[in-house]
Amino acid sequence: MTKNCYSTVNITGAMFPGGIAGANQSGALIEYCYSTGNVIGTTGAFGISGSNAAGSTVRNCVALSPKVTSNNSASVSRIASANGTVSNNKAREDMKIGISGSESAVLTAQTGVNNEHGANVALNTAQTSVFSGWDTAIWNINTGNLSNGALPTLKPNPQSSTTLPAS
Repeated sequence: MTKNCYSTVNITGAMFPGGIAGANQSGALIEYCYSTGNVIGTTGAFGISGSNAAGSTVRNCVALSPKVTSNNSASVSRIASANGTVSNNKAREDMKIGISGSESAVLTAQTGVNNEHGANVALNTAQTSVFSGWDTAIWNINTGNLSNGALPTLKPNPQSSTTLPAS
């Protein structure tokens, strides 16, 4: 399970890179995560999870990358491949996806919270709306909109130090 995380780096990979994970295996779950960096793949590219295998789930995630692109005609989507379950996800409305050099925005008819492209989110949308339902005991979520406020961060998680067990 990958839960409550974010990535702000650009991702480049060979086969099906994703903004959070390259592969979401059967039975696995990615939830309450967001990504902001460009994702560029040689074969396919995805805003959150590259390979989303049958039996896996990506839910309550937000893809805010400006661009998700592939060097060939393999699958490209704003959230994840449609093999597994995608549920209650959102993506930047003006995100460009497609083959390198021919990227374009996704048509509104191809979007929705429960499909591989997620629901459209405009940059002037309030963060409290975009990240609605996220646990505020874990996340610092600002009241500004996406374009003029700092994005959510994880709250500190104090831990006591541990040591390696004896051999």
